[in-house]
Amino acid sequence: MPALLRLHAALRASPWLRRFTAATRLAIAVGFIPSGWTKVLGHRFTTLGTDTTVGFFFEAFYQNQVWYRVVGVAQVLSAILLFMPRTAHLGTLLFLPIIFNIWLVTVGAHFQGTWVITSLMLLANLWLVAWEWDRVSALLAVPRGSPAVSEPTRPWLGAGAALGLLGFGLLWAGNIALVRTTPGLLGFPVAAGAGAVGGAVVAWHIRRMPA
Repeated sequence: MPALLRLHAALRASPWLRRFTAATRLAIAVGFIPSGWTKVLGHRFTTLGTDTTVGFFFEAFYQNQVWYRVVGVAQVLSAILLFMPRTAHLGTLLFLPIIFNIWLVTVGAHFQGTWVITSLMLLANLWLVAWEWDRVSALLAVPRGSPAVSEPTRPWLGAGAALGLLGFGLLWAGNIALVRTTPGLLGFPVAAGAGAVGGAVVAWHIRRMPA
């Protein structure tokens, strides 16, 4: 057990892992808000017909409006909690049963390819639980995972710039809807601006992460 505590403390002390964790938190939060808000508003999540297993499941899910909207509220709430560094551990705990159930649905209903994405999201959440073990263990009334780790002294703006470039690359390579509907060379500044904003937000998040 002491070896695990030392490993946890060493991981928490790594500036690069702090940046990775901040980016993971915000990626999950941003990914959850659109799907959660769709459910909160009571709109259909998919237009697939009920002749398919996936379409049949989502139609039954949609018809149960109480369950449908509660799941949407939980998704949006977990995203908000993950976005704020001081409440990220609460968002991590709330997100875990949600993503686990989503993962079970994608595997059980044979979502083609989607189970890979949900598996990665589940692994990302397990990483966040491990990262937050000192705060999570306090909530669960179990022995604390590690002592507090001091704030890294390396410049945090550099991390934001690097993550901004990463965001730009992902937006450009992924050809998301905003870029795809932007004509010609205007897609370049749109992607660059979105990446810069994302990098700035992640940099702020890293700066505000508890020591």
